[in-house]
Amino acid sequence: MQRISAWSDLVTPGGQFRYGSLAMGVPPTPLSAEWLNMLQEELAHVVLAYLPALDKNDNTQLLKAIQKFGTAYAVKATTLAGYGILDAYTKAQADSIVLAKANWGITLAAYGIGDAYTKVATDGLLSAKANWGTTLAAYGINDAYTKATVDATFYTKAAIDTALTGMWKDSNATPKAIVAQASAEAGGVGTYALLMVGGSAGSGFEPLSQGTLVAGSTCLFTNCGGASSSGTPAGTWKLMGTLYNHDAINPDSATLCLRVS
Repeated sequence: MQRISAWSDLVTPGGQFRYGSLAMGVPPTPLSAEWLNMLQEELAHVVLAYLPALDKNDNTQLLKAIQKFGTAYAVKATTLAGYGILDAYTKAQADSIVLAKANWGITLAAYGIGDAYTKVATDGLLSAKANWGTTLAAYGINDAYTKATVDATFYTKAAIDTALTGMWKDSNATPKAIVAQASAEAGGVGTYALLMVGGSAGSGFEPLSQGTLVAGSTCLFTNCGGASSSGTPAGTWKLMGTLYNHDAINPDSATLCLRVS
């Protein structure tokens, strides 16, 4: 099938027939034999698809062909597949699924449930438990302090101070941490020392601030003038002052350090 525009340029912009205008010099669309033959054959093919032959004396052949077409495709189907429905269960399939399900019951066993407590079993378990109580004894608890016992054993402030004194101070009321530090070996954890700090990868003129951690293996014990340096401490040390450099040579590499590990 095709419009007249397939055979003539004398048509409307939409490819349809036009009247034309003698006054405006616009010719009408010519009635092309090719177009008429195309239209005739299109209609003839519809008729011949359902009738044995064309009949010039029967002006209802096209109607009859259309009616036969409708009859051919209006056959009532008896299955889902007959209507092209492929995503639904058939009666046989639905029956099979329903038969595989449990019938209605009034017990867990009726539904095949074997991993749940029945009412009788639950009642039996609950009867073996203690009733709600207001004391530890009501729950059979005998290895805990009651509120009254705890209240009676609270320490006074004086008793706590005495206990802390014995824990943190010696007989002279000196904090034990100070005593321990005073008796520690030089260079031990928790002690202070004047160190010439080294460990620079370059010239050593990068300043170091207090709190910086340094390896004892890169340092030397020294004096207040940063001279007579000798002896390498062990462990890790925290700078308690700032340094201009850390080449372990010049006096400005010396500061007070605390061994932290």
